[in-house]
Amino acid sequence: MKTALWFSTCVFGWGIAVFLMTYVTRGPGRLSLGTILVYNLIGYSIAIAALARHVQPGWSWNHLLAVLISVLYVAANYAYYQLSQAGQEVAVLAPLTGLYVVVTVLLGLALLHETMTLRKGLGMAFAVAAVILLVWER
Repeated sequence: MKTALWFSTCVFGWGIAVFLMTYVTRGPGRLSLGTILVYNLIGYSIAIAALARHVQPGWSWNHLLAVLISVLYVAANYAYYQLSQAGQEVAVLAPLTGLYVVVTVLLGLALLHETMTLRKGLGMAFAVAAVILLVWER
């Protein structure tokens, strides 16, 4: 039951967040990219404050990688905002940028020595095919 809740939170949280990322760059009262990123930081700060009791202080390779994660998230969000502001449709932009899962799977195979299965290969192929079908216009 708890797993289903976490999966639902990921799917709906990311889905709604990606839609809102597009809305705030193009909707009424459009915000500048700098404003959006600062308010993203405020949102992250609220979440961090709520989770502060779980922090494992220290400095190690993994702590450095955790910092890199946040830099990558901000860079990816900024790139998404730029694409959205340039007028890309959310119906095209979200699926294309959602192909990050293919990168994740390939990194898992290469660096974590996860096994490639027919199911994973078909899943990646179908993900790419689905995006092509979503963005393809005649």
